[in-house]
Amino acid sequence: MNPEPDKSIATRTRPFLTRAELATLVGMILCVASLFLVWKREPVDQMRLRSMPAALVLNPPRDFPVGGFDLPLRGPLTFCAVFCGVSLLILPKPETRSRWAAAQITAAAVCLLLPLLRFALQTGVIVALLGGSLVLFGALERFGIGETSRRKEED
Repeated sequence: MNPEPDKSIATRTRPFLTRAELATLVGMILCVASLFLVWKREPVDQMRLRSMPAALVLNPPRDFPVGGFDLPLRGPLTFCAVFCGVSLLILPKPETRSRWAAAQITAAAVCLLLPLLRFALQTGVIVALLGGSLVLFGALERFGIGETSRRKEED
Protein backbone atom coordinates (compact mmCIF):
# COMPACT_ATOMS: atom_id res chain seq x y z
CA MET A 1 0.00 0.00 0.00
CA ASN A 2 3.02 2.28 -0.05
CA PRO A 3 2.79 4.67 -2.95
CA GLU A 4 5.75 4.54 -5.24
CA PRO A 5 7.93 7.65 -5.02
CA ASP A 6 7.71 10.03 -7.94
CA LYS A 7 10.93 9.64 -9.89
CA SER A 8 10.38 12.90 -11.75
CA ILE A 9 11.14 14.94 -8.64
CA ALA A 10 14.86 15.30 -8.25
CA THR A 11 15.95 15.06 -4.66
CA ARG A 12 19.14 16.81 -3.76
CA THR A 13 21.05 15.31 -0.90
CA ARG A 14 23.11 17.64 1.22
CA PRO A 15 26.16 16.41 3.09
CA PHE A 16 25.92 16.43 6.86
CA LEU A 17 28.69 19.02 7.15
CA THR A 18 30.26 20.89 4.29
CA ARG A 19 33.97 21.63 4.29
CA ALA A 20 33.31 25.26 5.29
CA GLU A 21 31.01 24.30 8.17
CA LEU A 22 33.45 21.71 9.48
CA ALA A 23 36.37 24.16 9.33
CA THR A 24 34.32 26.83 11.13
CA LEU A 25 33.18 24.50 13.90
CA VAL A 26 36.62 22.98 14.48
CA GLY A 27 38.18 26.46 14.43
CA MET A 28 35.62 27.74 16.93
CA ILE A 29 36.35 24.85 19.28
CA LEU A 30 40.11 25.41 18.98
CA CYS A 31 39.81 29.16 19.63
CA VAL A 32 37.78 28.65 22.78
CA ALA A 33 39.89 25.69 23.95
CA SER A 34 43.08 27.73 23.53
CA LEU A 35 41.97 29.96 26.39
CA PHE A 36 42.55 27.05 28.78
CA LEU A 37 46.19 26.75 27.66
CA VAL A 38 49.27 28.85 28.42
CA TRP A 39 49.43 32.16 26.52
CA LYS A 40 52.43 33.76 28.23
CA ARG A 41 54.75 33.45 31.20
CA GLU A 42 55.17 36.17 33.82
CA PRO A 43 58.15 36.53 36.14
CA VAL A 44 57.57 35.87 39.82
CA ASP A 45 57.21 39.00 41.93
CA GLN A 46 57.77 39.07 45.68
CA MET A 47 54.19 40.04 46.58
CA ARG A 48 52.85 37.01 44.78
CA LEU A 49 55.44 34.82 46.44
CA ARG A 50 54.30 35.77 49.95
CA SER A 51 50.85 34.33 49.42
CA MET A 52 52.20 30.94 48.34
CA PRO A 53 52.78 27.77 50.32
CA ALA A 54 56.13 27.36 52.05
CA ALA A 55 57.37 24.80 49.55
CA LEU A 56 57.09 27.32 46.73
CA VAL A 57 58.65 30.09 48.80
CA LEU A 58 61.70 27.96 49.56
CA ASN A 59 62.07 26.80 45.97
CA PRO A 60 60.37 29.51 43.89
CA PRO A 61 59.64 28.97 40.22
CA ARG A 62 61.20 31.36 37.75
CA ASP A 63 57.95 32.28 36.09
CA PHE A 64 54.24 31.58 36.21
CA PRO A 65 52.17 30.39 33.27
CA VAL A 66 49.29 32.70 32.38
CA GLY A 67 46.25 31.22 30.65
CA GLY A 68 44.03 32.94 28.12
CA PHE A 69 41.25 33.49 30.64
CA ASP A 70 43.59 35.75 32.61
CA LEU A 71 44.13 38.05 29.63
CA PRO A 72 41.82 40.78 28.34
CA LEU A 73 41.49 39.05 24.96
CA ARG A 74 39.26 36.30 26.35
CA GLY A 75 36.04 38.27 25.70
CA PRO A 76 36.59 39.29 22.08
CA LEU A 77 38.11 35.94 21.10
CA THR A 78 35.29 33.95 22.66
CA PHE A 79 32.58 36.22 21.26
CA CYS A 80 33.95 36.23 17.70
CA ALA A 81 34.58 32.47 17.65
CA VAL A 82 31.11 31.66 18.97
CA PHE A 83 29.55 34.20 16.59
CA CYS A 84 31.16 32.42 13.63
CA GLY A 85 29.82 29.09 14.85
CA VAL A 86 26.32 30.42 15.53
CA SER A 87 26.19 32.16 12.15
CA LEU A 88 26.15 28.71 10.54
CA LEU A 89 22.60 28.31 11.86
CA ILE A 90 21.42 31.22 9.72
CA LEU A 91 20.86 30.73 6.03
CA PRO A 92 21.22 34.21 4.55
CA LYS A 93 18.84 35.40 1.87
CA PRO A 94 20.42 36.67 -1.34
CA GLU A 95 19.82 40.30 -0.37
CA THR A 96 21.50 39.90 3.05
CA ARG A 97 24.24 37.52 1.94
CA SER A 98 26.91 40.20 1.63
CA ARG A 99 26.19 41.57 5.12
CA TRP A 100 26.44 38.13 6.70
CA ALA A 101 29.61 37.44 4.75
CA ALA A 102 31.16 40.70 5.97
CA ALA A 103 30.13 40.02 9.57
CA GLN A 104 31.43 36.45 9.62
CA ILE A 105 34.68 37.29 7.83
CA THR A 106 35.29 40.23 10.19
CA ALA A 107 34.74 38.04 13.26
CA ALA A 108 36.97 35.36 11.78
CA ALA A 109 39.69 37.93 11.08
CA VAL A 110 39.52 39.05 14.72
CA CYS A 111 39.94 35.41 15.79
CA LEU A 112 43.11 35.26 13.71
CA LEU A 113 44.50 38.71 14.57
CA LEU A 114 44.20 38.47 18.37
CA PRO A 115 46.70 35.60 18.70
CA LEU A 116 48.92 37.20 16.06
CA LEU A 117 49.17 40.36 18.17
CA ARG A 118 50.22 38.30 21.21
CA PHE A 119 52.40 35.86 19.30
CA ALA A 120 54.64 33.71 21.46
CA LEU A 121 55.74 30.12 21.25
CA GLN A 122 53.15 29.04 23.78
CA THR A 123 50.55 26.33 23.27
CA GLY A 124 47.54 28.61 23.73
CA VAL A 125 48.69 31.07 21.09
CA ILE A 126 49.52 28.37 18.56
CA VAL A 127 46.18 26.59 19.04
CA ALA A 128 44.35 29.93 18.73
CA LEU A 129 46.25 30.72 15.51
CA LEU A 130 45.24 27.37 14.06
CA GLY A 131 41.64 27.89 15.17
CA GLY A 132 41.51 31.44 13.80
CA SER A 133 42.87 30.36 10.45
CA LEU A 134 40.30 27.54 10.25
CA VAL A 135 37.46 29.92 11.13
CA LEU A 136 38.63 32.39 8.47
CA PHE A 137 38.99 29.61 5.89
CA GLY A 138 35.48 28.40 6.73
CA ALA A 139 34.01 31.87 6.35
CA LEU A 140 35.72 32.46 3.00
CA GLU A 141 34.76 29.01 1.75
CA ARG A 142 31.15 29.32 2.89
CA PHE A 143 30.51 32.53 1.00
CA GLY A 144 32.61 31.57 -2.02
CA ILE A 145 35.15 34.38 -1.68
CA GLY A 146 37.97 33.76 -4.12
CA GLU A 147 35.97 31.25 -6.14
CA THR A 148 35.70 33.56 -9.13
CA SER A 149 39.49 33.81 -9.37
CA ARG A 150 39.74 30.00 -9.31
CA ARG A 151 37.22 29.74 -12.13
CA LYS A 152 39.17 32.24 -14.22
CA GLU A 153 42.39 30.26 -13.71
CA GLU A 154 40.69 27.05 -14.83
CA ASP A 155 39.36 28.60 -18.06
